[in-house]
Amino acid sequence: MRRLNANVATASAQKRCNPGACGVALTPAPSSGAVRRAQTAYCGIDRHSPTLIGAQIKQGDSVLQAWRIRKAAPYIPRGAHVLDIGCSDGALFRTLEGRIGSGVGVDTAPVPGDRGRFRFIQGHAPGALPDGDRYDAITMLAVLEHIAPHAQHALVASCVALLRPHGRVVCTVPSPKVDALIHLGQWLRILDGMAEHEHYGFEPADTLRLFTDCGFTVRRAQRFQLGLNNLFVFARPDDRAHSMTRS
Repeated sequence: MRRLNANVATASAQKRCNPGACGVALTPAPSSGAVRRAQTAYCGIDRHSPTLIGAQIKQGDSVLQAWRIRKAAPYIPRGAHVLDIGCSDGALFRTLEGRIGSGVGVDTAPVPGDRGRFRFIQGHAPGALPDGDRYDAITMLAVLEHIAPHAQHALVASCVALLRPHGRVVCTVPSPKVDALIHLGQWLRILDGMAEHEHYGFEPADTLRLFTDCGFTVRRAQRFQLGLNNLFVFARPDDRAHSMTRS
C-alpha cells in the first residue's frame, strides 16, 4: 500500500486549495449571526493557535467549509472511527467531536497537533497512515478534483482496504462551473481560491465511475448549493444491504 504514495497526490487536494473555494455557490449572503456560527464551527476555540490554518482563511471560505461539513455529517455514523483525507486544520473533527468516536486526519499541508481522540498526520494517504488501522468512514470533502487523473483510481482503490466491513466513503465534489465563481470571489476579496488550477476539469459524474469501478455501491448522490456542489456516499463492496438514492 505504501507504494501508492508517489501516485496518490492527495496533495493540495488535501487542501492547499482553500477550504471553501470548492464549495462556491450563488446563494443569498448569510446573516452576520450565521457567519459567526460558521466561523466558530470551522475554527473552533483554538482558532488563534499558530498551528492552525483556519484563522488565516477568508470569511467566505470558512462559511462554505462549514456548509460542506454540515452536508456530510448525517452520513458519518455516530461513534465512528473516521479517516479525513484532506483534513486541513481539523475542522471536521472539531465540528463533529461530540458525534464521532475518534479520527485520523491526513493532509500534505501543515496539520494541527493531535487533540484527544483525534490524530493528525502530514503526508500522503494511504502511505502515511498507521499500519493496520481501519475506519468506519472515510471523508474526502473537496479533494478528488485536485488529484491528478492517473492517481484518482489508486486512491479510491485503497479505500477498500482502509474501511471496516460495512464502512462508507463520504465525499463532496464541485461542478467545474465553480471555477469562474472562484475568480469572482477572488476579485471581491471574499475567497482565496488557491490551487483552483488543479481541478483538472474533473466532472462530478466521474466520481460515480471511479467508485463503482472499484466495487463500491452508491448509497447517495445528491446535488446541493443550487447544483454547483455534489454529495456522494459510497458503501464498501462487502455491504450487501445497500440502497441507492439520487436527488
